[in-house]
Amino acid sequence: YLLSDPPRKTVGLMASLPIEGSMGNPMLGERGQTPAWQIVTQLKEVFAVRTLAPDAAQIPDDVRVLMLVHPKNLSDKTQYAIDQFVLRGGRLLVFVDPWCDVDLPPGVPPMQAMGIPRNSNLTKLFDAWGVEMLEGKFAADRHAAIAVSVGTPARPESVDFVAWLRLDRDNLDRSDSITGTLQQMDMYIPGILQKKAGATTDLLPLIQTGPESMAMDVQAVQFMPDPKRLLADFKPSDKRLILAARLTGKVKSAFPEGKPPDKPTPDKPDQPKEAPPANPAPHLAESAEPINVIIVADADMLHDHFWIQEARYGQLSLGFHKVADNGDFVIGALDNLSGSSDLINIRARGRFSRPFARVQQIQKAAEQRYLAKQQELQTRLQQTESKLTDLQRQRPEAGAADAILTPEQQAEIEKFQKERVATRKELREVQHQLNQDIETLGAQLKFINIGLMPLLVGIAAVGLSAYRVGRRRTARAPAKAGA
Repeated sequence: YLLSDPPRKTVGLMASLPIEGSMGNPMLGERGQTPAWQIVTQLKEVFAVRTLAPDAAQIPDDVRVLMLVHPKNLSDKTQYAIDQFVLRGGRLLVFVDPWCDVDLPPGVPPMQAMGIPRNSNLTKLFDAWGVEMLEGKFAADRHAAIAVSVGTPARPESVDFVAWLRLDRDNLDRSDSITGTLQQMDMYIPGILQKKAGATTDLLPLIQTGPESMAMDVQAVQFMPDPKRLLADFKPSDKRLILAARLTGKVKSAFPEGKPPDKPTPDKPDQPKEAPPANPAPHLAESAEPINVIIVADADMLHDHFWIQEARYGQLSLGFHKVADNGDFVIGALDNLSGSSDLINIRARGRFSRPFARVQQIQKAAEQRYLAKQQELQTRLQQTESKLTDLQRQRPEAGAADAILTPEQQAEIEKFQKERVATRKELREVQHQLNQDIETLGAQLKFINIGLMPLLVGIAAVGLSAYRVGRRRTARAPAKAGA
């Protein structure tokens, strides 16, 4: 394709994340540098990538497609530039996020970073285009959840993390050229897109959850998300939620009054206004042709951690290999939006997997049932230990070792100690029962596949052989009688 069409298409990249790397601490030299994400490396192999500042007042004329990543607190002038760019026929690929886990400002302590907002949206433009991302909500999916290890090293547990999704072909639109050949997408705390009431545009889903999904509050994952608590609170809604979609149709400008006036930033009140372009384009109040915008409600999916792995030998890097098709999705989307779809059908490598879907459903149902019981027992254990601690604090400070408790206090302490031991025993029994159910199911499947099926085939073969022998004897009997 590059040989037949040498001029590379120009893609504008505007990001509020260090997607192209950062210098970090200049005193550390190369050690303080943060490398560019691999998605940018792949983009530069196919496109001419042009970096645009997050406060840009206009989109250059040679940019055919704009890739907007995690737009946080964009000024009116920047949103106006994007608005007019789309209305004039420019194509847009935008990644918004209800909670971007990789949005960590450099140099900010981790505890302080927890209080910094990490959400992004294009509410003003989305309202004009007839689409919205639900505020303060993320999509949880029980079936697509990635299993993570929790607990202690001595007692590790595997729990489905419903906020971290591994989406397969059933979640991807097979009729669209962008997602039709992809096999797997990984998304982390993705948002939920939906069409606004009365919108004249069409919102065509590209990536969706399965029916076993739920809209959960972002607050549940802001501070050290607990996979077990999320799973215990999960209640499926039997409704598919849109995670990425293509938006088409004619739209009106989000700025009906024209270009907004330039406003100096609060930290730079004496900042001079930018000089207007030599030949400013006239304001468009409505798009002449249907727009073509792809919206993805997750920015974390671009980070290396969520779709590639690096092979290393000591300090030597042996290269990267992908574990999901996130990069293929981005390049395929930009190919499609830029008018070049020749490479889309060979982007994604085929993967073939035929899991035991019924077995997985039985296992997930068992885990859900036992996890709820486990959470109940842990809550009871915490309450028991809290009461026991309160009783022990009633001992006098002096001579605590020999402090004499009233018979009632001693009886209460013994009661709570026994209850704590019993609760811990019941917790171990719950986990043992879960493992036993899973092992029993596996043993039954092994017996069916290894023992029962060969036995049935053997019985059928013996029966068929006996039937044929009987027919031959019956056929020979008249012949002997005639002789």
